Amino acid sequence: MRILLAIANSCPKIGYVQGMNVIASVFLATNLKDSEVFWLIRYVLHKKKFEEILLDGFPRVQLLNYQLDVYARIYLPELITYLTGKEINVSYFATQWFITMFAYDLNYSHIIKIWNFFFIKSWKMLIRVALSLLWHFKDRICKQSVDELPEFLKTCLRENIGDIPEVTKKLSFLINFLPRMNCLR
Repeated sequence: MRILLAIANSCPKIGYVQGMNVIASVFLATNLKDSEVFWLIRYVLHKKKFEEILLDGFPRVQLLNYQLDVYARIYLPELITYLTGKEINVSYFATQWFITMFAYDLNYSHIIKIWNFFFIKSWKMLIRVALSLLWHFKDRICKQSVDELPEFLKTCLRENIGDIPEVTKKLSFLINFLPRMNCLR
């Protein structure tokens, strides 16, 4: 709580935004001191420009959702057609993914891998991870009924991620496979 208050006070442009607590909890799980977590979050917010995600109106989140939608239409057209037919936009579930850098939905070992990708390659990795996860779950998503689909999309990562080594291996492969997305380089 003290860390979140300190961040909110030190970043008046964004203050406190729901989702910061999830990010802070991942850093705290590494047994870092509160002061180290504070400076790590400040680094992510300012140097990695994550504060752009949390600005009023969430303009970066809107851009990421748009990019995810465009690339999903190219690489996962059947899935997007299915979702569109059910009147579900990717922003319905991806907004939470982006605001928390997937930390709300994945276990610690997956989060660390994704965050490493983000710290090295920045925003484009969040899109690649989202596409990889959609690809991984596309068959299960398309089997959901209209009534089950919204809840499944909100919880599919948390409840169905499966075997950690297998999924991590798939994510690594897919993230490296997707470089043909030239404008995400």
